Amino acid sequence: MPNLTIDLGFNKRSQLKLKAIAKHAGVMAKELEALADELEEIDQAIECPHCGSFEVSTYMTDHVQPYQLKCDKCNRLVDVAE
Repeated sequence: MPNLTIDLGFNKRSQLKLKAIAKHAGVMAKELEALADELEEIDQAIECPHCGSFEVSTYMTDHVQPYQLKCDKCNRLVDVAE
């Protein structure tokens, strides 16, 4: 019988969620709140349109905008509207 391959089509956000679930699996109910918070953070994470990283930080500036978003991986500015 030939090997069967299934493509689940997971994106980066889904992979991060699965890792969070695996990290918190088997813990007490109090820890489930930490899992829910982490999953919420993943849903709210901003993806860098340049490199696809979710490592985007907010920093203060003295320019026209009070803050800017910058990718920690590729070091480029991230426009939320992109």
